[in-house]
Amino acid sequence: MAYALSDIQGRKYPVGARLQIGSAPGNQVVLLDPQVLPVHATLWEQPGKLYLQDGSEGRATFVNRSLIQGVVSLQMGDQVGIGGTLFTVSDPNAQPAAPAPAPKKRFGCMRWLLVGAGMFMLECLLLAAVGFILASSDVELRGGINDLQQLLSLQQNPTDVHPPSDKQQPGPDVLSLTDPWLITNFTGSYSQNESTTVEGVTPSGAAIKTSVVRNSMEQANPDWTTYSLIQQSTNDQVIDRYESAIIQGMVYSGSTTCSSHPDPKAGELHLMDARPYSILTRDLTRHLKRVETGISINGVITDRYELRRDNFMDPEAVVEFVSGSLYRAREGGYLVQLDYVIKIKPQSWATNMGDDFSMSELSQVTYHFDRVYAPEGTLTAKAPEVCAGQLK
Repeated sequence: MAYALSDIQGRKYPVGARLQIGSAPGNQVVLLDPQVLPVHATLWEQPGKLYLQDGSEGRATFVNRSLIQGVVSLQMGDQVGIGGTLFTVSDPNAQPAAPAPAPKKRFGCMRWLLVGAGMFMLECLLLAAVGFILASSDVELRGGINDLQQLLSLQQNPTDVHPPSDKQQPGPDVLSLTDPWLITNFTGSYSQNESTTVEGVTPSGAAIKTSVVRNSMEQANPDWTTYSLIQQSTNDQVIDRYESAIIQGMVYSGSTTCSSHPDPKAGELHLMDARPYSILTRDLTRHLKRVETGISINGVITDRYELRRDNFMDPEAVVEFVSGSLYRAREGGYLVQLDYVIKIKPQSWATNMGDDFSMSELSQVTYHFDRVYAPEGTLTAKAPEVCAGQLK
């Protein structure tokens, strides 16, 4: 028995020996959805049976509305949810039933006049709405138009998905923070840095500064190598530091003492996840306007987009927007760097809550993020400081 996946538009994707679904362009079914991983799910047929391998580690693959993990068998008529897209297991050779012809109706003259008048009024309203939108320079209105155009284009050409390659010209004048290429770039070799610093005063009026730093590196070749650092500081004094790494099949981790053991996934395909989901969806939303072009950051040509106060998920907590910029790679369209400085209400964010900060004074948040993609095999393995002596 042969199987296929059918979507709500009626398109069918035969499974055959292998059908791969994900956000990466190399899949047979490409879904530009922030919930969809580069290789999200794989289906294959065996004589009389259909199987699905979940690649989301049990986080975003559903069968008949139930979250699944690992390998499951499917039957004809089962519903498969991949992120926000719903498929139905079907017969690739089945023809849709032709709808029964509707009985013809005869309309009187008055009804035709009313229909004509209604169509004329609707057309006038649509023209007025389009004219208003086109005449407006508001970033969100223009962004909404761009989003609608991209959606219509994707519906007409669902398989025509290629990363942006506008190296010689500026990126879009208005950019959505949910742009698929901005948040779903996938690579086999990268390093990134993220830091959040909060400056304010204590309940007694003394100055206080806290910071959280998160740095990471991953590389698939010549062998699987990772590094991760999380460090918290108060008034430039480190109060907590944790590092971990995978080097030549061994896992090293620790803060004050080193722990090491063989990598339990050695020899398997690791799922690399270098996409900045939480960075762009945790605190920010809506659209950005391009304000500067052709900026080189770590050798990558980018365009700068300006943040606004209403780009934050909780704009009421942002008392003053000082500055903010997002840098988008012209080739690939991915996030290269993000910076902002804002002043927030007392006890309004997790970073300025608690007994250390004043209950009445504002705090200033300085945020920085950057990412560098490197050719595979060019990054140098790094071990936690407490484990440096254990490496061979």
